Amino acid sequence: EDLSSFAAQVPGRVAHIDADFTAYQVVCETRDELDGLKPRRTFAEMQEQVISIVEYQTRLVGAESYVLYITPPASTKGGRATTAVTKEYQGNRKNRIKPEHLDDIRAFMGEALPSRVALDREADDLLCQAMYEAIENDCPELHVLCSRDKDLNMVPGYYWDYRDEQVMALDGDTFGYIELDRSKKSPKVTGRGTKFFWAQCLMGDGADNIAGLPSYHLNDKNHKCGAVTTYKLLEDAESDL
Repeated sequence: EDLSSFAAQVPGRVAHIDADFTAYQVVCETRDELDGLKPRRTFAEMQEQVISIVEYQTRLVGAESYVLYITPPASTKGGRATTAVTKEYQGNRKNRIKPEHLDDIRAFMGEALPSRVALDREADDLLCQAMYEAIENDCPELHVLCSRDKDLNMVPGYYWDYRDEQVMALDGDTFGYIELDRSKKSPKVTGRGTKFFWAQCLMGDGADNIAGLPSYHLNDKNHKCGAVTTYKLLEDAESDL
């Protein structure tokens, strides 16, 4: 096996893996499977794939062990649904058809593998808490966050950067930064730290059906608070104060 792509293993390091994403990654069937060009994978094969993915991720970040974070169907998700008043929380997902083995693969991960199951909150919340606990215990380098969820970009500590494919850290100035990505038809704001959190507050989050600021009043005009306006409003901000 070629070990050149793996980070040097750090004694005691733990990979904290967003398994909600892993579950979808595994159970969503490929186009070839759906078209009958390849045999559909069995549930046993999906279980093996989960183990392969999380072990590979653990090696990538130089960790000795891992913990999976899972939001089961019965989770209250921290009461987000009752808190949302402008739009129904994740109301845009009602008519989506879940992959056949999604709940079963989540159950497998929660029962058979090292994991934390979020019954009264979301997996995101537990991942966030784990990173802050690592900082409070003065060992952030021993805990690496592994998630593609942009909502976790505001969390300080060590993380796996999927774009640059390396372990990076948001420490010191945890206010972080934002960038305006114009590479596609619709501009979007990316970033890290609490500066990115404030950007999300202004823009809202279409993925979770969360409304942002309806408009921004400037020079006797109302401007839609999209990516470009949000970036301009926060561009020069240097702290949370």
